[in-house]
Amino acid sequence: MVRSRRQNARSPGPGSGAGPSNIDQARAAYAAWSARDLDAFVEVFSEDVEVKPVLGRGLGASEYRGHGGLRRWFEEANEAWEELRVEPHEFREAGNRLAVFLRAIGRGQGSHVEVEAELVHVAEFRDGKVTRLEGFGDREQALKALDAGA
Repeated sequence: MVRSRRQNARSPGPGSGAGPSNIDQARAAYAAWSARDLDAFVEVFSEDVEVKPVLGRGLGASEYRGHGGLRRWFEEANEAWEELRVEPHEFREAGNRLAVFLRAIGRGQGSHVEVEAELVHVAEFRDGKVTRLEGFGDREQALKALDAGA
């Protein structure tokens, strides 16, 4: 079963006995990315994480593994940008998987031109940490990937 939540979705409140929800963890990761807080960003991911972003360095497909790979992805993705923010605006859950619909807003180094793109990340969670993250430029492909793992 796939559940959809908009940005204002709430997790269980204090005293519910539950740890941070997958949505809370995703929000924390994207907030850390936008604040360029690499340590807080990495904290949300398992040590054996696998990341396949929409586009890698030089527009080639790349895969990153572990916290070291995650740090490399962060650095490479940010190097051409004076500022790069990611704003999640919709979440869909299916079991231990979560699709996060994002708006990426960047301002180029030197040019100061602002660009915006819509993308989707599908994340798998284990014990409250992201173990796999795959990026999609197409909403329907992301939803198929979400459903395939459910």
